[in-house]
Order: sequence, then C-alpha cells, then structure tokens
Amino acid sequence: MPSTARRFALAFTLTSVLLASCSEFTSPSRDLENARQRWASNGAASYDFTVYLSCFCTPDAGRPVVVVVANGVVQSRKFVDTGAAVTPPFSPAYSTIEGLFDIVADARARNAAQLDVEYDPERGYPKRIGIDYIANAIDDEINYTVLDFHVR
Repeated sequence: MPSTARRFALAFTLTSVLLASCSEFTSPSRDLENARQRWASNGAASYDFTVYLSCFCTPDAGRPVVVVVANGVVQSRKFVDTGAAVTPPFSPAYSTIEGLFDIVADARARNAAQLDVEYDPERGYPKRIGIDYIANAIDDEINYTVLDFHVR
C-alpha cells in the first residue's frame, strides 16, 4: 500500500509541475499579439534604431542601417559605415517597428518552416527575427537584428 500512495503522490506532483509550467508557454501568435500590445502601450511614434539585415535579398545586406522614424513615418535609412542613404529599390527592407511586426505576421501567414522572434521585454518591439521560409532550401533565410533603439 505505501508504494501506491507514493506513486499517487509522485503522479500528482508531476502533473502539478507540468500544468504549472504549461502556463508559461504561449503560442507564437499570442507572443506577437502580446508584443504588439506592449508596443502600443510603451512604444513611441518617433524613434530611431539600428538594424542588421542578414539575407540574400539585397546586395548591401550585412551592413547595419540606422532607420529614423518621425510620427510613424520613415524619415531616413542610412548605412552606419558610410552615412549613405539606402537606395530606393532596397529601402523597403529597412522598415519601421510596425513593419517588423508585419514581417513576423507575414512569415506566420506564409507558414514559414521556422520562425524565431525575440521581443524587447519592456517596449515589445522585435529585437531579433529569424525566418526560414522553406525547410531544406538554400538562401531563403532572412534575419533582422535590432542593435539599438532610441525614442526621439
């Protein structure tokens, strides 16, 4: 009998621990929604940030870009190393924070094979986005890293 009681206690304890730990997990869509809410509450309409884009999508990928936003509209996109403006064909790759949220939502909608996002715990903006659209395909991956963020 004591072994049955011990098994029951062990099963109860394990179940309690598993249920408690499950409450800490959220779905990627819930994470995106929560982050957007944090951004809406704690974000800013005017800000600048440095973003590093890694992909085979622009010839200048791999060069950090400072994006300046005023009242939700991009004012400039300049390369950190030279101060030169990002040319128009490639400027959409360097968007606002809202644009980064849209990139995450689009990857989800397109059922990307892998989507990893890290959000800023205070403001909610995506600090890191890693997307692999097609499993086992070459050169379809795209990564955004926000290196710096300042409210203006």
